[in-house]
Amino acid sequence: MIELELPMPLVQSFLHEGHAKENSFQNQEKPEEVQEKASFWGKQIENLLKSIPQLYDPCKDIALNFQWIFCTANAISPAVEESKTEPKIPFGCVHSEMCAGGGENDEKYPAYPIETFRFLRILKQINIKLAEEDLIGIAKTIKAYRFSKEFGPYILYDKVLLGIRNGALTKEELDMVKRNYISDLNPPEREEEAEKKVTSISGFFFNTEETKEEQANLAANTQTQIKEFLTTAKPIAIWLAIVKDTLAPYQLGFTLRKFYEKEECPIVIPLGNHEELPEEKLIKTGISFEDSEVIKKIDLTFDGKSPKLLQCQFTTNSGKAYTLPMLIDDYGKQVPFAPEDVKVSNIAIKESQYPIGFFTKLSDKDTKSLCGFGVHCVDDTYFNQYQEYLRKEEESDDKLPTQNEKLFQGKFQLVINHCSDCKFHKKTTWHEEAVKLDFYWF
Repeated sequence: MIELELPMPLVQSFLHEGHAKENSFQNQEKPEEVQEKASFWGKQIENLLKSIPQLYDPCKDIALNFQWIFCTANAISPAVEESKTEPKIPFGCVHSEMCAGGGENDEKYPAYPIETFRFLRILKQINIKLAEEDLIGIAKTIKAYRFSKEFGPYILYDKVLLGIRNGALTKEELDMVKRNYISDLNPPEREEEAEKKVTSISGFFFNTEETKEEQANLAANTQTQIKEFLTTAKPIAIWLAIVKDTLAPYQLGFTLRKFYEKEECPIVIPLGNHEELPEEKLIKTGISFEDSEVIKKIDLTFDGKSPKLLQCQFTTNSGKAYTLPMLIDDYGKQVPFAPEDVKVSNIAIKESQYPIGFFTKLSDKDTKSLCGFGVHCVDDTYFNQYQEYLRKEEESDDKLPTQNEKLFQGKFQLVINHCSDCKFHKKTTWHEEAVKLDFYWF
């Protein structure tokens, strides 16, 4: 065994002649064509994985490493832009054969061919175990399998990788993989969240000074629970739990979803001095909101004769109204009330704000009812940025990864085998013996 340092020009001529300067890794297909094809191949692979479940784990590993596998395969076997062109690799392989016009008559270009054994060596580098017959089966499913009389079986790796990526991943995982190499999908930089102030708005039946003080204390306590989410999350659900035996309010809860991480965080506000109760002893009622919806108005309906909160109605920017009963019976149904016997209080949220949490107060006189409701709001700058990000994510064109422009900077080392007492191979390494080396890039 002997280690050789290869000069830069030799490395360039071996892999892609002149490509480090010309950046010929760039995919020539239109992004919308890639997106349409990837979706079609993905459905075919998804059906295959359902029929052969044992392929799911290796395919998911391939999909999660999509960018690295594609770029490595592209460095080993570059795209063939069109038939009968100069090959970019100076030894015999399916790339050079296709460049010489050896592809199928109806082959579409650019084509991304690679021998199955070379592709499997790439997978071996990241400990993904996939049998050659399984790889061929996957390729045949999406018509990406080919056979060369001289070089044996090979695949079109762009089809195979796009199909596996779209067929083995959930939408959230697919978005994550795309964000790794499509820069338009990266979240915008945000300012320090602590700099944003929280405004608390509430509605109560009696607006006495005492009630306002209690309201401020409750709002402050609830605010501390959601401090870490300021400006970066929005409520996607709100619910009320009551004790089944006594019908007394037990908890007010809401779920926040972080904007970019999509992480969900439940916030629970205890109501009254109850011991911890299991789920089967509670009755819950709740509502949920769409990811694009923002609450802009809350109508609070009180009993006309006492500070008893009957229901909250949330109106969003889409115009939809969601009703959350605040007084429910032991069947979980809203206690009926006569419209003429109620008092309605409104909470209007400014156009420049959006809510990040809620709070409420248990009545001092009637422990089975609530007497007020409030909402925490912050500036909507980051919410608007998030909506723009979602729009770009939805409309963004799919595309294939490109090589890092710094790939061919620095030294390259190669370990080769040479014949006993033979010194010629120390200088000349690029010939047919290279294909016998046990390195995945040959």
